[in-house]
Amino acid sequence: MKKTNLICFSGPDGAGKTTQIKLLLDDLKRNGECVKYIHVFSKEGSFFNHLIYSHRFFSRTGKIGGRKSGQFLMPLLKLFMTILDSWITYIYIKLRHMHRTVICDRYFYDNIAYIAASEEKLANLVLRLSPLIPKPDVGILLHARPEFLYIRKKDQDLNSLQRVDSAFKTLAAKENLVAISTETGIATVHNRLKSVILGE
Repeated sequence: MKKTNLICFSGPDGAGKTTQIKLLLDDLKRNGECVKYIHVFSKEGSFFNHLIYSHRFFSRTGKIGGRKSGQFLMPLLKLFMTILDSWITYIYIKLRHMHRTVICDRYFYDNIAYIAASEEKLANLVLRLSPLIPKPDVGILLHARPEFLYIRKKDQDLNSLQRVDSAFKTLAAKENLVAISTETGIATVHNRLKSVILGE
């Protein structure tokens, strides 16, 4: 019986995850793979995450309930919910899509990175707890320099992007994610992904 091959893409907003996932999906389908695409932070992809971050008391911007996030309770609650949600979602995917390759657009590592980036006093603790997130079969980090992303995503300030970048790099090292810079161009990144995932 074929086990689910869970391939998860993480990285800051604007790093090119969706573009590369679409190309990879086409490759896998051409190879005859039965593939399922899941956006983890959608209602379909996660049990709690969409509810958490659509609620007015939670945000990924460093503000909670209209106040700056200096208190520990809400960030720790987000962290706890992320870990719980990751296991429920992981088990569901493994059971529901037992005979498929599942491509996840974003993963719970992204939550960890954004919580750490928005809560500097808790960053080390948050990142130390990342091993509590279930590991995908293949974890990919697509990243780019904050200055590069700032050109694409001007709704974020450079300082925030730098903190997010630092958090993702720490996670990549701790969780053995395959880190690929998207500044090299779409075709180059795509070829690198094919090498990592398809062995080409």
